[in-house]
Amino acid sequence: MPENVQASQASHHYIPHPHLSFHHTNPIESQIDELCSERYSETSYDGLGELSDLVEQTKGSPSVVAKAIRHHLEGDSVHAQKRALTIIEGLVEMGTPEFQRKFAEPTLVHAFQNTAENFGTDNGVRRKLMLMLLSWHRHFMRDPTMAHVSSLYGLCGGVDRVPVMPNQAKVIKPLHEHESTVDLLDDDSERVSVAGAISLASSESQALLQAMVNAREVHTNVLANEQVRVHVSNVLNSQKQLVRFIHTVNDEHYLGSLVQANDKIVDVLQRLQMAAAGGPIATHALGTEAPDRSDIITQASQRLTSISESEPTVWSNLSREVDHSLMVHSGFTSAAPSRPGLEAPERADGTEIDMAAAAHNTKQVNM
Repeated sequence: MPENVQASQASHHYIPHPHLSFHHTNPIESQIDELCSERYSETSYDGLGELSDLVEQTKGSPSVVAKAIRHHLEGDSVHAQKRALTIIEGLVEMGTPEFQRKFAEPTLVHAFQNTAENFGTDNGVRRKLMLMLLSWHRHFMRDPTMAHVSSLYGLCGGVDRVPVMPNQAKVIKPLHEHESTVDLLDDDSERVSVAGAISLASSESQALLQAMVNAREVHTNVLANEQVRVHVSNVLNSQKQLVRFIHTVNDEHYLGSLVQANDKIVDVLQRLQMAAAGGPIATHALGTEAPDRSDIITQASQRLTSISESEPTVWSNLSREVDHSLMVHSGFTSAAPSRPGLEAPERADGTEIDMAAAAHNTKQVNM
């Protein structure tokens, strides 16, 4: 063999990471192993086009991809973990609608959750995962067939955060040390107080629960009852105010009260959906028996996926709004990240993720 060829081969000799030393008979797994190697930079899309074509041509490929990605996420190579995330992100981006609907199998979802919550996870890997899930959440959140993918961000502890400019929030410190007034400028240029938002949310939540009980007493489908629908709309509107305050208030006392008020809304909306499905209406105090957040998000995503697009009704549209709220805002039940009301504009980044809150929320999901 010519010396220059030997030298070329020697310079490109690759010693695989121990985690990548498995030999697969499945070409998809073998190709993913190769793409997770040190030969490829963290964000490189080289080879993903060919892999996507292979996935499209192979029967049962979503399960194979999920298995291979999970294998590398659970390994000990940080580079392979980051590459696995780049690969699955690229495959979802390039993949067919069928692949997009089927790739998020329970085992892969479990691997995502473990990666998000594990204290041993590299911070760069965790952040890359959460940014990917956040992008899926925002991209697919209005597509009922992709609700389960959109819900992954919440299942892994993420809370969608909206940047607020300094002139949108105001904190006034009065004379008394333990009292404060926090106002938020709403869309109608009216000042809304935190206390007022909390009071309104609590009263509307209780009014909705009572309307549900009344509708059931006269044997009416809860979502078909006009009073129920009115109070559902009121509850959803009041929740928007709560969420805006949760994003801006940095007073721990108020933040805790806001989260508790949102707990009540999540609770009553979940009871509404259970009652709409024919289940009994629990009448214990709202927010006293916190529902499992993982179950809430999963059930909401399943209902969104099953809603028939061919027969839209007032009921189905309202149910979709409720489930969207449960998917997006249930994260505040466990922990609410707060943003200082006077945060500098250059730091108000819509893609920012509160990793501490994400980790805390994920642990709460899996308790």
